[in-house]
Amino acid sequence: MGDPSEAPAKAHIGDQYDVPDFEPHSSVTTLKERIRHHYELASDYYYSLWGQHIHHAYFLSPSDTKETGQTNLINLLLEISALKPATSVLDVGCGIGGTTRHLARDHGCTVTGITISGHQVQIAKRLTREESSSSDDNGGFTPIGTQGGRVRYQELDAEKMDAHFSADTFDAVWISEALSHFPDKPLFFRNAARVLKGNGKLVIADWFKDEDLNQEAMENDIKPIEDGMLLPPLCTQSDYISLAEKAGLKVLHPPKDISKDVAKTW
Repeated sequence: MGDPSEAPAKAHIGDQYDVPDFEPHSSVTTLKERIRHHYELASDYYYSLWGQHIHHAYFLSPSDTKETGQTNLINLLLEISALKPATSVLDVGCGIGGTTRHLARDHGCTVTGITISGHQVQIAKRLTREESSSSDDNGGFTPIGTQGGRVRYQELDAEKMDAHFSADTFDAVWISEALSHFPDKPLFFRNAARVLKGNGKLVIADWFKDEDLNQEAMENDIKPIEDGMLLPPLCTQSDYISLAEKAGLKVLHPPKDISKDVAKTW
């Protein structure tokens, strides 16, 4: 019998895809182009690894899979935000459209998904065509599901969304694990406040650093994450509250730390 240690390792489907190398980012000027390049190159890999939802899974029971856990996270945000069915939503940093389609299919929403990556738009449109038997309507939306929901996708730098969407357009702006990539977070909150209707809601899930970290923790723990995950300086949850309020938004629900419940994703 051969030595088991010499047996070839079982291949993972993701091994066929290239993934960008790690390198520290040195300036905001080049950061967004590197983020675009990262998702142009790595989105197929992420799809093979995580499926249609490129975000954490929220594990509520030992029987949860990554797929049910990812849906749990969407449902948690729906529960917290009390987002009404059949409303208009801007899904910022929509990735390959997993959440965009979920909100349309299961909640009857009309959802516009935007991402900085043209390749992600292509994947999102392909996955939508595979799920929907209907063609685009005049507004570029594709009907999906049985509750009247519709989706469309646009390649767009979210920091320029004020030039593409009129004021008072959406009932909700939804952003899940994307805002931490943005160099100018105050601009995002101002833009979100502008495109939201008067009673509209901003729904956020994101990565945060802890409050009151010392310099050693910042250098040893936070800086490698910021560099490796293409994140400008990470914010705390209280930072986001402050930015929201400065943009004229009212905080309707306090921050919820689900770190322990999503850790299994890693």
